[in-house]
Amino acid sequence: MKRNVVGVLGGMGPEATILLQQRLLATVTASDDADHIPLLIDMNPQVPSRIAHLIEGTGTDPAPTLVRMAQRLEAAGATALAMPCNTAHHYAPQIAVAVSVPLLNMVDLSVAYATENFPDATKIGMLASPAVQRVGVFDPALELAGLTGLWPEDPDRMLNAIRSIKVHGPTP
Repeated sequence: MKRNVVGVLGGMGPEATILLQQRLLATVTASDDADHIPLLIDMNPQVPSRIAHLIEGTGTDPAPTLVRMAQRLEAAGATALAMPCNTAHHYAPQIAVAVSVPLLNMVDLSVAYATENFPDATKIGMLASPAVQRVGVFDPALELAGLTGLWPEDPDRMLNAIRSIKVHGPTP
């Protein structure tokens, strides 16, 4: 039986990629190593800054790098792609058209999870980089689901918290 292989566009940040691996390991009921989901991971922390490109207007467009990563993963045998970075999902349409395997879009999957598990909800709390809000990464999916995103009142504090975690790690 041919197994599906998930290709991961990783490194944005590296800890998010590792957390995805840990959650996948914890989710799969396995009695043997071979029972786990095969993963191909392109751990590339050199992807140009999404924040610099989307918010500050000073950075290189990361889309070409993300597209190359996706194409490498597909060429290596990935049958689906995942990308554990909310902000990078701004570039998901460009990635999706550059490959023939599906991109498991975590924005759409997150909104679907919220609507399935909280069917009476009309608002959903959002914790993500200010770029996610500014460029409306979640807006189409939220609108389609009839949800309104509730964002932090001070986006600068959110960005500072994200940057602090990247430098110092999460608090214990």
